[in-house]
Amino acid sequence: MAQQRSVGSSYERTAEPASMKRSMLSWLERFRRPVLAGLVGLMMIFLVVWVVLYRKVASVPEPAAVGETEFRHDAGEVIAGEKLVHTFEFDNPFGVPIHVAEDGIQKDCGCAAVEVTDRQLEPRGRTRVTVTVNTDGTAGRGARSVAYGGVVVWKTPDGKPYLSRFQIAATVKPALTASPDLLEFSEEEVAKGVAKRIGFTSPLPIDWSQFSVQHSGYLEFVEVTRTTSGASCVVRPRIPPEVDDVVTRVTAFGTVPAGSGRLAGTRLTAYVKVMAHHTTELAWKPKTLLVPLDASGRRGTARLLVWGSRIKGIVPEPLSFELPEGRVVCRGERQGKDGVFLYLDIQLDAPAAAAASRWLRIRAPGVAPFQVPVLFSNIKQ
Repeated sequence: MAQQRSVGSSYERTAEPASMKRSMLSWLERFRRPVLAGLVGLMMIFLVVWVVLYRKVASVPEPAAVGETEFRHDAGEVIAGEKLVHTFEFDNPFGVPIHVAEDGIQKDCGCAAVEVTDRQLEPRGRTRVTVTVNTDGTAGRGARSVAYGGVVVWKTPDGKPYLSRFQIAATVKPALTASPDLLEFSEEEVAKGVAKRIGFTSPLPIDWSQFSVQHSGYLEFVEVTRTTSGASCVVRPRIPPEVDDVVTRVTAFGTVPAGSGRLAGTRLTAYVKVMAHHTTELAWKPKTLLVPLDASGRRGTARLLVWGSRIKGIVPEPLSFELPEGRVVCRGERQGKDGVFLYLDIQLDAPAAAAASRWLRIRAPGVAPFQVPVLFSNIKQ
């Protein structure tokens, strides 16, 4: 009995660890899925938080400007074409070094230049900033107030910008003035051949004997007058009948003699805009009407394109034609893209000589009569 108990006790001791192992594995199996799900959830939460923080950091704007100062020099009254130069002194207002940022010089316009002597400044350091302004082309119709220069962008060690603006202010007067600088001719003035005068003056000692003018078309200079203190010209529009309104220009040239002070040796220009309103009568093409005749030398046909502001879809009726030693009948008309086509039948009283030419006179109600040269050809004897 004692031996059997001993054997039974050994069996119980051997079975107990195996039972505990199975129990632990069962426990681990029971909690494995929730634990894995929890770990995945923590990783997702960490990922979301990281993305949010990264976006906030990426969206942080550049440091705000720590200040801005403005420096301005008044050059007073100047004449267009003069070059203005002024040097400013700039002190570093910080207790830390600053430097000019990359692309840190921003000009107001192409007429200005800004140069910084020292682009890096120690605390309380000083540098020079030179501004140059070319006033050529900055004047208006009269005296005009301008201010040009640029901005220098400095950076502190922590990347914050500090702006300093440098400008030269001036009242710019034109070197050559035209009066009026806008000339307009009405339809009635164009029809009557009215001429108008333009005067030119300058605050500079121009050699007015060398003064000259030119135009860009549709004008005629009736006269050009030069005195010791100025000049003038008289213009009249010359507009062909096929043209309606015209915008053109008069350009005047004057020269400041060498050795005469301000802008010496400079060629000056002034512009005058000219507007002319013209209601055309009738225009035509071809300018010369070529008419081939038949074997008799007396009959022929031709096509003539007529247009103008008085033509509104159809030629005014009745049309009348006058041809020396002949007759013309309009047998039809057709509206085209550029005007009205007239189809003409021409009959001469007698056979025309080879290469004969005559004038065809055309009249219409409310329209000034016009003459078209006619050339007869292809005459068969």
